Amino acid sequence: MKIIFVCSSNVSRSVIAEAIAKDKVQKDPALAGVEIDSAGISIWGGGDPRDPGSRAVCERHGLETFPDGRAKRLSGPEADAADHIYVVNPLHAYALKNIVPECGDKIESLIPDEEVISAVGESDAMYDQCYSQIEAAIDARIEEWKKEL
Repeated sequence: MKIIFVCSSNVSRSVIAEAIAKDKVQKDPALAGVEIDSAGISIWGGGDPRDPGSRAVCERHGLETFPDGRAKRLSGPEADAADHIYVVNPLHAYALKNIVPECGDKIESLIPDEEVISAVGESDAMYDQCYSQIEAAIDARIEEWKKEL
């Protein structure tokens, strides 16, 4: 199973989700073989440096962070290869369904009908709130993934 988390430009929320999900998958033998990745939908998402606040919140939680250090844009082949594409904002689902219409059935909000808080440039407390929101959503999704495996 391949899972991709998507945000606007792959510098904050999607990479936090990737780090959390990778950590949980590595620690749970029932999720062996699940691949986790992240990407952005926007044109400016290619090559931008990752948000330092996102790196810091993950490090505060003991997670390995973004070894490549650069944002990437979701490609058609990546979308095709994914089993699930989770967006952090319901509006991203709409945009992605226009970019990769053949993958529409794979695209859904990480949190149904709710946007994950964007903490870019905000306080550590906002990053912690964003992290907690993403972690809770991933915990709920993990139970769904296990049923599919």
